[in-house]
Amino acid sequence: MRQWLGRAALWVLAVGFVSIGAGLIHLAVTGWQQSPVEAFPGMAFLLTGAAVWWHKLRLTF
Repeated sequence: MRQWLGRAALWVLAVGFVSIGAGLIHLAVTGWQQSPVEAFPGMAFLLTGAAVWWHKLRLTF
């Protein structure tokens, strides 16, 4: 169970980083900033992944 939670957390964190990274690349190339609505999914994925990872660490100790 702990290994599954760890993998899930890493995938969710990866999706969050890719989403935010894509937004930063879009900003650099086009000069257009993301609206808060466009940036929300990336932050949601990062926070969810961090919460799952923290829960996994709590189960370990």
